[in-house]
Amino acid sequence: MGVHSADPLIPRPNLKGQATEEWDERVADLQYRDVYEYSVAHGIATHSEIDGEGTCHPARTCWIPSAEVELVAPAKILNVELRMDALAELADGPAAQKALGPFVKQYRDWIADQKKVLPSLTPKSREMAEILLDQRAATTANRIVASAPLTRPIWMCLMYWMNRPYQEDRHRSSY
Repeated sequence: MGVHSADPLIPRPNLKGQATEEWDERVADLQYRDVYEYSVAHGIATHSEIDGEGTCHPARTCWIPSAEVELVAPAKILNVELRMDALAELADGPAAQKALGPFVKQYRDWIADQKKVLPSLTPKSREMAEILLDQRAATTANRIVASAPLTRPIWMCLMYWMNRPYQEDRHRSSY
């Protein structure tokens, strides 16, 4: 069964995260704040077709639901060495500092960019975003800085031994 409307169907946001203190629901509410529902049913799935302008005109029921999962590509991090084989070969702390050093600045820049969205959020979403950015992300950046004097030989040994098997497996599976 399906319907088609000349006017766009009205998007319905999921407001569950606005009325709970459940951590996972609040994080999901923040992450999926721009995802809407256009159709619902009981005992059967629905499929809504979103056009290039972001509007929905047709919706239909479907017995076996399916979903397209968009490709998630990692962000480009300039001037930071992330290849495991190269990290495994780092000779010492200064080499590691050179290879990984710019990461913290770029991470802090990313945090600052995310904060620009805060005024557009609902109060509950803004509160969660501030916790994630000001406490979690900032703490992570500070921990990276605290580990920056990578001159301890044990760290270099761990980096080598943790990355070496990964690289050997990758090279074997590429044949």
